[in-house]
Amino acid sequence: MGSEYVLPTKINLIELKNKYKLIRFAKRILERKRDFLREAVKSAILSLIDVILFLREELLEFLEFSYATYIKYKDVMDAYALLSAEKIKVLIKPIAKGGVSVPEFEIVEGRADKKAYPEGVRAIIEKFRESLPDMLKLVEILVELDILLREIEVTNRIVNTLEKVVIPTLEEKINYINVMLSEMMISELSSLRVVISQVEGEKE
Repeated sequence: MGSEYVLPTKINLIELKNKYKLIRFAKRILERKRDFLREAVKSAILSLIDVILFLREELLEFLEFSYATYIKYKDVMDAYALLSAEKIKVLIKPIAKGGVSVPEFEIVEGRADKKAYPEGVRAIIEKFRESLPDMLKLVEILVELDILLREIEVTNRIVNTLEKVVIPTLEEKINYINVMLSEMMISELSSLRVVISQVEGEKE
């Protein structure tokens, strides 16, 4: 893996060993991050199940109630829908989970006066407002899951690259330099022995 292109010097060996330690440390950090993200995903899924179970019955009741009310007050409700300018405002706050920023939704718009609604609309609006925080919670969890799962995928790719490509390549280069330095040292010792033998022979 390119070990032949490494100059076998002690300086390069020291640099590669330092880089090797740093990359292994980074890999451990990323593995911990991945574990935190997985725990965050598990927690989000449990929250998602709770919200879905809660909303399943509530939303069905709301839809049935809304349909029955709309049939009864169709003309009034259609007219109100055209004239109404009221909007629901939602604040999106970023929070950190597993080192990743995920959104948290909060309704910041104030409740309108019930008298502002025509007959037939008031009950639907109130019921909708009661269910809205849970609906937003459902959306919040789904967005959070999407972000966390994508972050896990990216983290996994980096960890796998470090584990299967970068670290083995560094290990091979370090081993290569160690072998070459050992061979050079042996060669130098052999040459030194020859020189010493020659010097001793001349003295005699």
